[in-house]
Amino acid sequence: QDADSLAIVDPFMAEQPLSRLLAHPNYDAAPYMESMSSAQERVENFDAWNAQSMRKYVERVLHNPVHAMIGGQMGTAPSPNDPVFFLHHANVDRLWSLWQKAH
Repeated sequence: QDADSLAIVDPFMAEQPLSRLLAHPNYDAAPYMESMSSAQERVENFDAWNAQSMRKYVERVLHNPVHAMIGGQMGTAPSPNDPVFFLHHANVDRLWSLWQKAH
């Protein structure tokens, strides 16, 4: 992929400022196994659950969409085959470290 095809990630990340992540006081909050909820419950509670915990916010708002935006193998189970996977996950680790220092 050329650099222009990844330009969609920049505006997305600009909409999700670091301050929003660092504002989460709790690492995690119930429900802890959202997959046990019905699909309707997951859709209806998506924003509320993300607002309750740093883990959910990172995973659902900052992590998962980037896999889909990049596409190719990044959007599938063998995503570690894409070198971008490691850059993306290094950034997730960086965000986790910043949150730890703030809390």
